[in-house]
Amino acid sequence: MSQTQSDTFTLSYPFTTAAGTRIEQVELKRLTVKDLKQVRKISKNP
Repeated sequence: MSQTQSDTFTLSYPFTTAAGTRIEQVELKRLTVKDLKQVRKISKNP
């Protein structure tokens, strides 16, 4: 199977968190079919 590819996005307006960490980039990963099936299973049984 293929590895999950992550995308890195540079923020137009970087900011500093309450903890004092500066965030300039955000890394996002795509959900896999396995993740989506788990979400469906949880949402059907509240």
